[in-house]
Amino acid sequence: MIFYKPVKEIEELKKLFPDRLFDEKLVYGGYVTEGSGEYFGKILIEINAYRSKIITVETNGDKLMVEGLIRAALTYAGNRNAYIAECGDCKFEDVLLMLGFEKENGVFTGEIPELLQGSCCKSD
Repeated sequence: MIFYKPVKEIEELKKLFPDRLFDEKLVYGGYVTEGSGEYFGKILIEINAYRSKIITVETNGDKLMVEGLIRAALTYAGNRNAYIAECGDCKFEDVLLMLGFEKENGVFTGEIPELLQGSCCKSD
């Protein structure tokens, strides 16, 4: 079984992402995914009022693992009143597009409620 474990404490996030600078005016959150003693990946998101930004997604898993990390981070941001999500990390462009992000000038953006809908609920 695979678990998506939230990381909310800034000191824990700093240990997970030692190369990142953290702005004390922003809210941060992250998730680590693991199962059966094996590490699969992590994600970091920052929240600034109603906007959130996926800072990084790192994984040794497949697209489904990436989707799970992104959905977990979007849920985290949405539960903290963020409405717009942004991602400049293009390593997983196909997953971002599948979730409903739109690409403009190299940046992916979308409304969190729309991004979290399953494909069965989206209308074209």
